[in-house]
Amino acid sequence: MLKKMMLSVAAATVLAAVGTLTGVWSHRADAAPEVGSGAISLPAINDTQPIYTHTGPIMASVTVKVTAGELTAENFDGGVWTAIGTLASGQATTFEGPYTQIRVKAVMPGTLGTYVNRRPTDVAGSDHYIGTSTVTLGGTPVRIYAGPTGTYRHVMLQAGSGSVSLRISSSGPDIETVEAEESLYFNGANQEYWLSGSGVVTFFIYDALAVPAAAKVEVLKWDGDSDGDIDTIYRGGGTQCVKFIITNTSSSSSGPVKIHSKRTGDTEETVDEVDAGEPITVECNLLYIKVEFPKKGGKCEATQETVTTNP
Repeated sequence: MLKKMMLSVAAATVLAAVGTLTGVWSHRADAAPEVGSGAISLPAINDTQPIYTHTGPIMASVTVKVTAGELTAENFDGGVWTAIGTLASGQATTFEGPYTQIRVKAVMPGTLGTYVNRRPTDVAGSDHYIGTSTVTLGGTPVRIYAGPTGTYRHVMLQAGSGSVSLRISSSGPDIETVEAEESLYFNGANQEYWLSGSGVVTFFIYDALAVPAAAKVEVLKWDGDSDGDIDTIYRGGGTQCVKFIITNTSSSSSGPVKIHSKRTGDTEETVDEVDAGEPITVECNLLYIKVEFPKKGGKCEATQETVTTNP
């Protein structure tokens, strides 16, 4: 049985507690195809290595991960090589744009890493999978995505350790903080995404323009650490229509869970109470979704998909 309630905006502000959130992602096979991958090896300072070439500009992504040393990624633009980002050991960035050539250049001797290229990243009918990698943070903000201005992207984070925050610039402010073993799903039209804090986190970047039949399907899981835990599942701008199917997988002894959501234009948030074993669909123009566990040990699972294109 579903029970629907409304809370005032003032009351909603008290829902700030965040419990344990774990995520499991299942990637479909029809994503933007991988067109190249390999190892990066730059023995000496200023050594260069080409990692992407295509005749004529086409929207593509290049994900660079550094495992030792430091390098600069460069784009061949207007007949000259232009730096698009510098990465140190443990860092990774997905670069997206209408590239023709990308190379990496050593800042330190003995620089090592990996790269993965995908194209095209903007064709309808694909899952619009752009890039993924794992980064290690030690206090200095790390840029995980750099792309076109005003293009909607889904960003998914899964923290393995520590405490990390998602930002749209190196100096903040933080959008949301993700603790160890927690996850976050974010939707926005930002040119860059950064992580701050310390710990190890895996990121996934998807285009947000997929049509329903080709939507990216996510399998997500949440657990309540203690009575009253609240997990932030989703944050967005309220313009991309997304759909979550959430199932309360708690045992009957843990009772119902509460799904908090708010949409564009709402003056109050909606709270749906979902009994053990029951599903609920939450969709369209969402600003956020949160799961509240009234009792410790509560569990939820959800699938997510894009249901319309952006305006």
